Amino acid sequence: MELQNIVLHQIIREENQSPELKLSNHLLAISDITNDFVKKLTKSYTSKSPTYGAFDSDTINNPFQENVKTYFENKDFLTFSTQAMNTLKSSMDVPQAKGGYVVFAHYTESLKDFIVTVMLDNSERFVVNNNLDIEKLLGLDIDKVARANRINWQEWQDNQETYLSFIKGTRGVSDYFAKRFIGCTDFTSTKQNAKNLDLAVNTYMCDNNFTHDEKIHAKERLTEYFYKQVDAKKNIMVEAVSACIDSNNPTGFMNYVHENEDLKVGDFKSDKKNYFKNFEIKTLKGDGYKLEYSFSSDNIVLDKERNQIIIKNVPDCDFED
Repeated sequence: MELQNIVLHQIIREENQSPELKLSNHLLAISDITNDFVKKLTKSYTSKSPTYGAFDSDTINNPFQENVKTYFENKDFLTFSTQAMNTLKSSMDVPQAKGGYVVFAHYTESLKDFIVTVMLDNSERFVVNNNLDIEKLLGLDIDKVARANRINWQEWQDNQETYLSFIKGTRGVSDYFAKRFIGCTDFTSTKQNAKNLDLAVNTYMCDNNFTHDEKIHAKERLTEYFYKQVDAKKNIMVEAVSACIDSNNPTGFMNYVHENEDLKVGDFKSDKKNYFKNFEIKTLKGDGYKLEYSFSSDNIVLDKERNQIIIKNVPDCDFED
């Protein structure tokens, strides 16, 4: 990771009062301290399960995205962050919105540009000074991110479906932060999230050399979990999915998707059971054959009238005699 720019502002919101801005007039120096700060900040961010989305097409009422574009044109990060803080202030006219410190940072990693916006709270901690006295200090608690957003600039420029991500943090993903401030009104659907999860699970099993039977049993457990969550109207949780895949390594899949951001897997709202059909494995047995396939596969056609099984798009392979 290479830090390009970083700045810290504050938005003050007393109970039942209008928000006030305390803006910095300078960028923070890029040093070992700020580099370490952003590294730990991004590590905290990626350790959580994000929600993905895209910008609203209405740029007039959602100016944050235009501010980002202008920054990449003129490289004036302080102006960008100041404009963003004013947008944040105007979006906080809801009773539940609270103030805090706001960090804006631009960093590059794996030849990709990222813009992160993070709201942090003050926290108290106790330290011992040279006189062996106990003192209480106020500091920023990186592990307790209140709200956060990250923009993958390259994915946005490449017109990919999702290039924004949000984490719940300590205050959840609120409408005022995600929609009114950042301007995201197109969160990834349950259907797309289920597809992303299916790809990630299959990739993980392949990379970790799961046997055929291990894959079958894991998908059976996953299907049971998904349907249970749909019936209970509860979210699909990456942590639970990870435990279903491999009880001997319950955090393996979770760590895998956190380290592979291109997979775009996070917690999401469960909806219809048919979105999870890809995880169902069907078995057909006959005289001299056994066929196992995904329930929703388009490559397997059962023609009951002709009493035929048609397999389409057969991959190039050598068949043993």
